[in-house]
Amino acid sequence: MPDLPPPLISDVFEHCKLFDREDLQPTANRGWTFREVKPAKHSGWESAEPGSVFEFKVEGERIFISWWCFRGAMGMASVTVDDGKPVVLDGWTSATWGGYRNTRAVATGLKPGMHTVKIELLDKKHPESTGHQFRIQGIGSAGATR
Repeated sequence: MPDLPPPLISDVFEHCKLFDREDLQPTANRGWTFREVKPAKHSGWESAEPGSVFEFKVEGERIFISWWCFRGAMGMASVTVDDGKPVVLDGWTSATWGGYRNTRAVATGLKPGMHTVKIELLDKKHPESTGHQFRIQGIGSAGATR
């Protein structure tokens, strides 16, 4: 009897976790502070000093980062998962109607288990930005079993 083909639909999103704003508890923190703003959905961990590092552990096979985007003094951050290839996130946007929460996958196809996520504020910024501020609003994972 031949082997069954791989499933057409993955179950990786059956178990997900979201660590939102103040629920994010870093395992290492150099230069990031929690900034509470109104409305609360815009709050997050923030830094404006290039070289600042924020690390945490998360379980899953896919990892997502949510951050604040705004047309202002926003910078860029590099995200690495388990010393993998860095993903650069830009906090600046050309939108003139206000800011918004952006979400992006920063790692996929990971082995099940715990992973180290490192976010470092870069000394880079969009040419129209006037600063380096960056605000992390959440971390999500898919494929978490605990």
